[in-house]
Amino acid sequence: MQATSPVPEWDRQKVRSAQEEDVMIDATGKVRWALRRQTAFHLVR
Repeated sequence: MQATSPVPEWDRQKVRSAQEEDVMIDATGKVRWALRRQTAFHLVR
């Protein structure tokens, strides 16, 4: 999944944000998420 949106503070430059999720497959073949879903952005300066 991904979304592209113009950012007003960056002169409406379009910025793409993608979501990647890690999964685990157990011995029976069941698939489950490795981590909980991210619900907030983390600003790195």
